[in-house]
Amino acid sequence: MTLRDKLPELCVMLIGMAALFAWNAVITIPTYWRQRFCGSPLARYHESAFSLAYQAAALVVAAWAPKLSRRISVRRRIVPTTYCLGVIFVLFALLAVWADAPRDSVFAPATVIGVALCGGLSQLLCSATYGVCAALRDNFTAANMAGQGLAGVAPALAVVLVALSSSGTPDEACVAPHIDKAAVIYFVASALLFGAAVAAFGVLERSTRYIASGLNEAMVVTEEDEEEAEVNLDTPLVENDGDITQVCRSIALPALSVFLVFTCTLSVFPALTSLTRAPSNANALHKRLFVPLLFLEFNALDTIGRASAACFEAPSSRTLVLLSSLRFAFVPCFIFDDIEKGPSGPAVLQTTAAPFLLMAPFALSNGLLAALALTAAPPLVAASDRELAGNLMGLFLVLGLSCGSLLSFGLVAAATG
Repeated sequence: MTLRDKLPELCVMLIGMAALFAWNAVITIPTYWRQRFCGSPLARYHESAFSLAYQAAALVVAAWAPKLSRRISVRRRIVPTTYCLGVIFVLFALLAVWADAPRDSVFAPATVIGVALCGGLSQLLCSATYGVCAALRDNFTAANMAGQGLAGVAPALAVVLVALSSSGTPDEACVAPHIDKAAVIYFVASALLFGAAVAAFGVLERSTRYIASGLNEAMVVTEEDEEEAEVNLDTPLVENDGDITQVCRSIALPALSVFLVFTCTLSVFPALTSLTRAPSNANALHKRLFVPLLFLEFNALDTIGRASAACFEAPSSRTLVLLSSLRFAFVPCFIFDDIEKGPSGPAVLQTTAAPFLLMAPFALSNGLLAALALTAAPPLVAASDRELAGNLMGLFLVLGLSCGSLLSFGLVAAATG
C-alpha cells in the first residue's frame, strides 16, 4: 500500500490528535498556571477547576452530538470547531503576553471559560470524528484512536523533559509578573496544530474513500433544504429520536464496553497514580522523574494499544464487556501500590518496579479495548446509521470519563483518608 493510499488514515490520525490535544496541552504546564494563579486558591486547585469545567462542557455537547449529526454536516462540525480551538489557544498566548493582567477579574475567569470552551469544542470534534470513522470503517477508527493517544504522548514527554531540566527547587513561591516566552511559544504551537488539522480534513474530504462513503453528500445544504427544515422542524426530531433509540439498542454492548473501559481508567489515572511515591532512598532526580515517567508509559502504551487494534479482529460484544469488566481488578492493585498516605499493601506492590509493571497491561488494555469497542459498533447498524452510531459511542465514552472522574474522588479519599 502506497503513502497515497494511507494518506486518508494519516489525516484522520492528525484530526484525532487535535480532538484531544486541547485538554492535554492545558494540563501539561502546571508550573505556568501555579505562577499565574499564585496567591489564589486556583494555584493549588486549578487541575480540579479545569477538569470540572472541561468535563461539564464536554458532557453537555456529547448529549447533543447525536442529534447534531442529523442536522449539521460533517464539514460544519469539524472545520469551524477546529478553527475555534486554535483561536482559544491564540487567546491563551495573548494572556501569557499580558503578564500583569488582573488575576481575579480577567486572567482567572478568562482561563476557566477558555478551558470550558475547549471541553465543549473538543467533544464536538471528537464526536464528529468518531462518526466519520464509523462511516469509513476498516482501520480509520484505529487511526483516530492512535491520534488521540499521541495527543497524550507529546505533553507527557514534555513533562519528562521539564523534570530533567528542573533544578528541583520548589516553584510555589510567587514571582514578579513577567512574560513567559516558553508558554507563549507553547500556546502558539498548539494553535498551529489545529490549523494543520483543518488542512488534514480538507485532504480527507477529497479522498476517494471519503467521497465513496456518501459523507460528502451531507456537506451540500441548499437554501431550499434549510427552508424545508425550518418549516418541518418538529417532524425530524420525532423521527431522529426513534432512530437514536433504535441505534442505542443495537450498539448497547459495545457502548457498555467503552463506558466500562474509561470508568475504570479514570477512577485511578491520573488521580491515584499521581500519588505514587518513589523509594525514600532515591535521589532527587529519580523522585522528580518517577511520576512523569509513569505518565509517559501510560500514554505511550495506550497509543500502542489503540494503534494495534487494526491488527486484531474484534471479539464478540459480550466478550468485550467481560474483558472491560475484568480491568477493574487493577483498581485495588493501584490503591495498595505505595501511594502517598495510602494503605500498606503486599510487599510485591511496594517495589520500585511494581507501578511500571502494573501500568503496562493497564495502559495497553485501555487503548486496545476502547478501539475494539468503537470498531465493533458500526457493523451492528445499517450503513446510513453508522455515523450516528459513532456519535453515540462518543457519548458513552464521555459518560465513562465523567463517572470515572467522580469515582476517583471517592477512591482517593478512601485510600488516603
